[in-house]
Amino acid sequence: MQFYKSAKELDSKVKQFFSEARGSEAPVTRSALAIYLGITKDEYMRCMSGAFDTQKNVYSRVLKLAELEIERYAEELLLTRDKVSSAMMFYLKERFGWGEEATDEQDSEVNVNVKVIE
Repeated sequence: MQFYKSAKELDSKVKQFFSEARGSEAPVTRSALAIYLGITKDEYMRCMSGAFDTQKNVYSRVLKLAELEIERYAEELLLTRDKVSSAMMFYLKERFGWGEEATDEQDSEVNVNVKVIE
């Protein structure tokens, strides 16, 4: 696979994607970005995990910041719509780790002894 010559070139292309997306009605997604960059989802994920990083070029940072921008877009959609979409909540949970984690309080048992005095 021929990847981008530099992280700066990749960053420029990613910024171009987001700039064009702002003027569009199409949703901003990871797959849309990968297609725009001309890479497969597997290549995108490998790049984000650092597979193509060198001392000189840190490509993974560019895509991690892009992921953050995609998450921001999803958050804004969720928080600016009249009704909360369960699909949007699922998307945020699955893609960005917005899980519902149990706290210690939820996991622990509480025993209460009540004594009635008459």
